[in-house]
Amino acid sequence: MRFVLFSFIAFSFITGCIQTRSTIRGEKPSGGNPVFGTVPTAGEPSHTQEQVKAAEATSKASDIDEDFRKLYGRVEAVEGQLQAVKENEYVKSLEAKVVQLENKVALLETTVSDLNAKQKVAQAIPPAPANPLDAADKHFSEKKWEQAILSYEEYRKKHPKGDDYARATYRIGLSFQEMGLRGDAKAFYKEVVDKFPKSKEAGLAKTKLKKL
Repeated sequence: MRFVLFSFIAFSFITGCIQTRSTIRGEKPSGGNPVFGTVPTAGEPSHTQEQVKAAEATSKASDIDEDFRKLYGRVEAVEGQLQAVKENEYVKSLEAKVVQLENKVALLETTVSDLNAKQKVAQAIPPAPANPLDAADKHFSEKKWEQAILSYEEYRKKHPKGDDYARATYRIGLSFQEMGLRGDAKAFYKEVVDKFPKSKEAGLAKTKLKKL
């Protein structure tokens, strides 16, 4: 559109340059002889009026072009402001995300610090001594015969008159039997029968002795 306007302006300028200002207005030049500005007689075409209209159109086109350039400049300014607003909002969004991440990091650091503190307290408290009988029963149920024998024997040493002494002795015999050590198994079965003849374990030990 701008190219068409500029072309029209250039053409009008070239055609208008050959005329003087007085000619365009229909006035006579200073010598008294009319040049191109002669008032046309009735019925003849008015070239001067056409030229005046062309000059007015050229002026209007120039004004329109100037208005267009001003409007275009305003549009560019508004677009620049809009882009600045968008960039500012994007920066604010990034800043908000950074703040959220910093808060999460701080929370994680606090959690880790609390866990470390609890771990230090737990390490400072000495572990309660394990009951050898409980450990022995666990090994026995898992068929870990050697560990069971050692744990039952530890219980017998610590509690020579304990309520579970007969059961510990009987299970030592069972563990040896499971390992294929029949002679050791018989020794502990006999100990149960001799020391605790009225116990439930004594009756079980007698049954085992008959089968060995």
